[in-house]
Amino acid sequence: MKTFTQNFFFICLILPLSGVIISCEEEKSDPFPGGTFEGVSFSYSYAEGDSLTLNFTNTTTNEEATTFEWDFGDGMVTTGENVSHTYADGGTYTVELTGFSPEGSGVHTKEVLTKTPPPAPEGPFVVHTFASESDAANTVKVSFQEPDQCFGNEITDGEAVNFGVANPDPNADFPVTQYVRGTAQFADIKFNTFAGPLDLNRVNRFQLEVYFPSSNDYSGDLTRTVELILADGTDCGGFFNDWVIKSKTIFEADLDKWITLTFDFSNVTDRTDLNWMILRLGGSNHFTSGTFYIHNLVSQEVAPDYMPIAHTLESEAGSVNATITFQDADECFPDEITEGEAVNFGVSNPDPGYNFPVTEYVRGTFQFADIKFNSYTSPLNLTESNQFSLEVYFPSSNDYSGDLAKTVSLILADGTDCGGFFNDWVVKTVTIPDEQLDRWVTVRFDFSNVSDRTDLSWMILQFGGTNHFTSGTFYMHNLQRLD
Repeated sequence: MKTFTQNFFFICLILPLSGVIISCEEEKSDPFPGGTFEGVSFSYSYAEGDSLTLNFTNTTTNEEATTFEWDFGDGMVTTGENVSHTYADGGTYTVELTGFSPEGSGVHTKEVLTKTPPPAPEGPFVVHTFASESDAANTVKVSFQEPDQCFGNEITDGEAVNFGVANPDPNADFPVTQYVRGTAQFADIKFNTFAGPLDLNRVNRFQLEVYFPSSNDYSGDLTRTVELILADGTDCGGFFNDWVIKSKTIFEADLDKWITLTFDFSNVTDRTDLNWMILRLGGSNHFTSGTFYIHNLVSQEVAPDYMPIAHTLESEAGSVNATITFQDADECFPDEITEGEAVNFGVSNPDPGYNFPVTEYVRGTFQFADIKFNSYTSPLNLTESNQFSLEVYFPSSNDYSGDLAKTVSLILADGTDCGGFFNDWVVKTVTIPDEQLDRWVTVRFDFSNVSDRTDLSWMILQFGGTNHFTSGTFYMHNLQRLD
């Protein structure tokens, strides 16, 4: 608002006989005589989390300017030195700042750009609670049933999906769904997902709570695995040719308890044809039955505090959140990969039941063969997160009768100490049992006992043991830092 001091001058014509004023003009003086001046300017920035609200900062250098008026270009005007304004729509607006002083006024105009907010994310939402057949906490997003157009009578051979059963955990009282895997060779649960294909650019992570009873016989073909599969349901005869499978292994210590699994599809955000979800529990391509329990299939909105996949190991640049550089630590070992050792990214999956690309590691004949790589831009904060998982595939074609071991180790080390990093590195080793050869298994590495270490900036992977000269070939996928 401009402040004016008004002086009135009257110029009148008076008829001499009648004394009547017939014309009178008000003349208003310039409140700030002296004309315009330079030095008026401003900058702007977006309000945090809101691309329609701009914060305007007055950067006028003329110290004589005492009052300011802002015209935001959308019909709204206000006064003040520094101001904020929210636009109704995204677009380009011409903003005008006028500064006033006793000597005159100055104007600065600038085009500003507001951004139309992206659509609200599709999650997080509960896809299905599995508390009852029709129960979903939010809008029902899926029809939990066999996709009628392809599999009208799919649930056969003793397979059963029992909604709303009593919780198998005596300490939990919420109802759940019991899944009895029958003797069908490729037993699974297919269900329609959404009205259209999933938009994996918006939601690409899902969580599922599972309960695996120890009373199942896992000594044979029945496995402690859960797979969430996304597929093109319009292709009844060939949906399995290009479906996307994410598999998780249940550790023996996690039997007889509820655990939450995360399935990450962020590497297939370009797929726009996936409208089926398929759950497989206990593995596939066998005839062994088992009983499992499931609860709360939930989409997980991508959030900054999500502990990301450090590397998908599907291609050399396959880092979802670009948190590591997968290479030998150049400052110490510029030519580390020698003596037949090789790291081959993006190779075909060794398991014919899967189609995602993986990384092949050939352990050469070097005595201390391993893969060193830079981890994060600074040492790992193991107080926030100290668990890691890795999917591995150990072929039975390797000769494990001698020095080559069925082991994988994840090592954290101080990468600033090239000559002595091995003196105080931290090694976690997992052994792959014979029954888990020739299949993908997820191994977990627990560094919670060294959460006080603040100097660990390297990751090192060792396959097949160390301190020997025997070669072997291994496969890996999804090195992930866990919550």
